Amino acid sequence: MKNPVPIHVRATWVPRQRRSLFFGAAYLSYDVRYANGEVQSGVNIDDVLQGARYPADFHSTVNGARAVAGKGMPGQWVDYPYGRPLPAGSLLFLPDDMSRFASILRVMGLGPLAQKYEALAWQLRTDTSPGMVAEAREWVSGSFGRGVGSLSDRYVCRDGAFDEELNAEYETLLQILTDFANAQTGEEGRP
Repeated sequence: MKNPVPIHVRATWVPRQRRSLFFGAAYLSYDVRYANGEVQSGVNIDDVLQGARYPADFHSTVNGARAVAGKGMPGQWVDYPYGRPLPAGSLLFLPDDMSRFASILRVMGLGPLAQKYEALAWQLRTDTSPGMVAEAREWVSGSFGRGVGSLSDRYVCRDGAFDEELNAEYETLLQILTDFANAQTGEEGRP
């Protein structure tokens, strides 16, 4: 079976530890999202997008991601193969993102909160009315907590050790949910 091609890509300008005359002060790190909701961080973008096989798609997507790349934090998602930015707070993949976030919360030992995220994801799959979206936005915003012990203050450990890959996905999904919670009404970006 062929390797699946992602449906979304985003880029982050990451500062180098030491400035290089040849390579510059920063480099681009890429994240990809697949149709099943899986997010992979720090991928080799040429391998994942099969740049040698599909050069036009590769270049339009990478140029689009580069144009909206974040400095020190993930930029906006762009679609594959066109490289068009997705609107912040898009409802297209939010339920899948919430479900994946819930599975990571379970790994972190936050089962009750994970159940609530799953229930909300199911509701958003069936009802995307403005009232439901506003209610979901308010609940997600309140679920983050504040200060020590808040979701932004946590990291992912598995079997007693820090899980760098899963933590990167956790932070990516937390940013997506934060963007959704902070978006104004009418910014849902319906497809």
